[in-house]
Amino acid sequence: MTLKLGFVEGVTPTKWIGIWKERFADVGIVAFGMAESEQLAPLTADPETEATADVLLVRLPLDTPAGLELSVIPLYEEIAVVVVPKEHAIAKLDELTLAELAELAGPSSTGYAPGDPDLGIAMELIAAGVGVAIVPHSIARLHSRKDLVAKPVTDAASTRIAIAWPTERTTDDVEEFVGIVRGRTAQSSRGIAPETNANGKVLSRADKAKAAARALREASGKQKKPGEGKKKVAGNGHRPNPNPGRPHSNKKKGKRR
Repeated sequence: MTLKLGFVEGVTPTKWIGIWKERFADVGIVAFGMAESEQLAPLTADPETEATADVLLVRLPLDTPAGLELSVIPLYEEIAVVVVPKEHAIAKLDELTLAELAELAGPSSTGYAPGDPDLGIAMELIAAGVGVAIVPHSIARLHSRKDLVAKPVTDAASTRIAIAWPTERTTDDVEEFVGIVRGRTAQSSRGIAPETNANGKVLSRADKAKAAARALREASGKQKKPGEGKKKVAGNGHRPNPNPGRPHSNKKKGKRR
């Protein structure tokens, strides 16, 4: 059994995937990236020939196909930034408004750079001085280059990242992953709770290893013998000298004649 996760470029689901693997080791998870223009395709794709997904991390708004009912939960906002060449006048500013952007960059400052919708190529064109681009901050970070600079545009519309899945295909696994993304703790999860001792303390990895070794010994009928594990006396087995500053002897004292 495997949970299939699709995520739009700019989103980094590494943390959530790691938590899933810790809590649900018996349920695998596979993840793949997708372009924003095709971010809903994995929900309508043919599973025999194309990549499909159980749940998606998407960028709003969504152009939902007719007949597809989605459950959508917004997660966080992304600020808008303008990407310009390092030598551009805008690169010297800490932030700017849309009006300032129009004055400094001209009409080419809206949307992606002209020439190609592919972001990698768009960034190449911007670096060559062919326009500028307003993009979500995560996209600018994903395609960062030494010859480009991204500056916040304070009054540009922000975008939102959300988690989405087909309502009719809501499963326990999907609900568990949604809970992880929204910050549900292991204690409140319906999945595997963390192991605790009799006092309710969560066991560490070292505690679990010791408990497993002890259970293995008990299962094999081997128990520690009394005194086993204690430090042995070094040397020939004689008792240690209680006064290291004086000569030591193990011989019994005799009477003088």
